[in-house]
Amino acid sequence: MEAFLPISQPIAVPRSARDISLGEVPATRAAVLVHAGDYAAMVDTYRTLAAWVARHAEPSGERIREWYRVAPWDTDDVVAFRTEISWPIKPA
Repeated sequence: MEAFLPISQPIAVPRSARDISLGEVPATRAAVLVHAGDYAAMVDTYRTLAAWVARHAEPSGERIREWYRVAPWDTDDVVAFRTEISWPIKPA
């Protein structure tokens, strides 16, 4: 699993956590769509975004990113969940 968290300053990883590595997520041009609601239906949002990318852009080959704007740790209301899906694309 790979997770990213925005940080404002460098952090150190304790020696006891050697299975954790730090890196930097490069800036990229991306097609973005926000999924609203339960994760079970997120596949439909991915399909919509993939169809747009296929018609209007070229994927850059970088990993697709999900940013959980409103998630289970924020609310128990699945209707309020918001997940930003960011699909890196090559510049036009």
